[in-house]
Amino acid sequence: MEFMKLEDMTIEQKIGHLIVARGFIDEEDAAYILEMVKKRCLGGYQYVGDKNRSVLGKEILKIADYPVLIYGDMEAGYGEARYPAHMGVGASDDPKMANLLARATAVCAKRDGVNFACAVVAEPALKGDLTRNGRSFSDDPEKIADFAVEMIKGYQQEGMIVTLKHYPSPDDSLGDSHMKKTVSHLTKEDLLKRNLVPYVRAMKEADLTAIMTGHPLMAEIDDVYISSLSKKVIDIIREQGFDGLIVTDSLAMMAIAQNYGKYECLATAINAGNDMVLPNYRLTYKESFEALLKSYKDGVISDERLNEAVSRVLRAQKQAQQPATTTVLTDEMKEALEQANQKCICGIYKEGYTAKLDPDTKKLFVLLCENQYNEPGELTPEIQMASPRSRQSMEKKKEEILQMFPGSEVLIINEFPNFTENEKVCYLASETDETIFYTFCKMGAYLGSDSITERIANLIDANMDKISAIIHVGSPYEIEKFKDAKRIITSPSQGKCEEYMLKALKGEFTPTGKIPVKLD
Repeated sequence: MEFMKLEDMTIEQKIGHLIVARGFIDEEDAAYILEMVKKRCLGGYQYVGDKNRSVLGKEILKIADYPVLIYGDMEAGYGEARYPAHMGVGASDDPKMANLLARATAVCAKRDGVNFACAVVAEPALKGDLTRNGRSFSDDPEKIADFAVEMIKGYQQEGMIVTLKHYPSPDDSLGDSHMKKTVSHLTKEDLLKRNLVPYVRAMKEADLTAIMTGHPLMAEIDDVYISSLSKKVIDIIREQGFDGLIVTDSLAMMAIAQNYGKYECLATAINAGNDMVLPNYRLTYKESFEALLKSYKDGVISDERLNEAVSRVLRAQKQAQQPATTTVLTDEMKEALEQANQKCICGIYKEGYTAKLDPDTKKLFVLLCENQYNEPGELTPEIQMASPRSRQSMEKKKEEILQMFPGSEVLIINEFPNFTENEKVCYLASETDETIFYTFCKMGAYLGSDSITERIANLIDANMDKISAIIHVGSPYEIEKFKDAKRIITSPSQGKCEEYMLKALKGEFTPTGKIPVKLD
């Protein structure tokens, strides 16, 4: 493995080092990427994703004779090291556990050659935010900083470059940048006082190696360019002394694509102060490379800015070659992973109640599943992802419940129930001693909502006197709609956490998590 030197690099090599190749790559583009690796014209590659992308990542690692940054989104772990998303980790109130989770993730990722973690989120959890709540530790900047610093230390201890994201993390900007341009009215002073607290502390306490820029328009600072394309916004963190790698979030989002041009935004991002870009995944790597090369040849990108950016990429590549301290998960790491699935669960009870249900009553469990949709047609593969809330998944959950609570009635309904489903729930609730609702709200890109549906909220309200418990997975803000519930067992995260939620109703587990945001 040979470290590249800036003074020996061609222009093509420098331009290639500005790009993290990504997207749903076809055979022709895969061949082009491999050829560019042989020429040392690729700075980074997004490894985690579909099967084809992983296969290509292994080929890149096999043929590269210089240290390519292999990038992965790892907010909830990697490989065998899986744990709740950030809000679940925040609910544990245990930053030291977070450090071990990051170390475990890095150890597993390093075994696959992944050395660049886009993994730690600094955004505050906002009520009504469409994409960030489950991905945020808390609504408190200092608590966010406590967890972020520990996770960053953990990743870097195991030889990973890790980003804190999505700079500048405003707390007055709702909406989904995947779908539209979102606007913040915070000033530079506001950011330094509140929102940049995690970034500044991570720089001072953890020697932060990288930052990822987000896409809100900071209207009081730059009313033309969104943050990821704004030199005025990026300069603020540089002024605080940050000299590490800065990479954009995905340039495929509509905040970019609908406003700044899918080709033109690449050079704009570099000129703004980003050192690497995550191009629009609808472009091939060849298209992104050629667009940036043309911008350089047209004089849009200066030699000074190009060399500055590439120097930081080369430094990050070198840092990322540090080996992990172990190649297997330690017992301490394994224990932290198991604890994370327990400590994220919170219980809220009316006076006189505990998590445990009466074992002698006749019970009705109402499980929500995601509505079934027709074939999505021309949507990109990034959006066509299997749902853990599909009817098939809930059928498995039904069998699990029947094993734990034999003799119960279990009914699966859509998250947008029709009148027949609503009527059936109401009738069966009247025929049983107690009803348990198993709810969820899905948080993610292109959904346009992070709430349970109004139909479900009204159905729960109509049966509240028969409801003995609500299990809720997702945004904790939604449990404000269940104020009259006798007991609520909630977690921001799904997966293994849910095993413990059911055990709590059985009386075999006591939730200890703390809701990490302020609720009405």
